[in-house]
Amino acid sequence: MSDELPLSVEGLNAADQQEIVKFVNAEQARAKMNSSVQEFTEMCFSKCVKSAPTSDSLTAAESTCE
Repeated sequence: MSDELPLSVEGLNAADQQEIVKFVNAEQARAKMNSSVQEFTEMCFSKCVKSAPTSDSLTAAESTCE
């Protein structure tokens, strides 16, 4: 994220602006991490589970991803 702030926060003091930038950066990092976890989960699931689910549980081979 750039250090440019929308007009709506320009009235805040520098410390508050820095706190908002820090918060937004942390939220963006959290969102990126969640996205990566979701992507890896989908990739692994599609690699390990080859067929359409026929029950509420995984087979032994699917559980160990053999």
